[in-house]
Amino acid sequence: MSHDYAGDQFLVSNIVRALGQPFTIVPLSALATSILQPRDAGDGSAIFNIARNLGGSVGTAILDTIVTRGEQFHDFEIGAYINAYRPVVQERVQTLATTFFNKGYDAVTATHQAFGQIKNIVRRGGALITGKSNLRVYPR
Repeated sequence: MSHDYAGDQFLVSNIVRALGQPFTIVPLSALATSILQPRDAGDGSAIFNIARNLGGSVGTAILDTIVTRGEQFHDFEIGAYINAYRPVVQERVQTLATTFFNKGYDAVTATHQAFGQIKNIVRRGGALITGKSNLRVYPR
């Protein structure tokens, strides 16, 4: 898995999900309203759908929080090894600043852009590690 993954890599899992979802939602909906009187079936169906939507919203919010916190954690962990006093970082900043300078930026802006580029690489790495750890792709 890399930061370049897109829809094509998740096609099979999305097809499995799309095929499996009707086989779970329809029976659950029928089960939720099967014990109700016919006059209460509409209200029961509405309550079931409200609970399903609310559960989906809360679940999405929880997962989003987990992913965001994971990205922040891994961003901080990677960023702890990147500081302006390490020779390898100085060399990389100089290379990137030279590239930006050759594209027409002044020296200060080129250096600022170089640090911004490194920060983007760190963020992307943090997001990648978070994604992998949330999917349990690599052993801890």
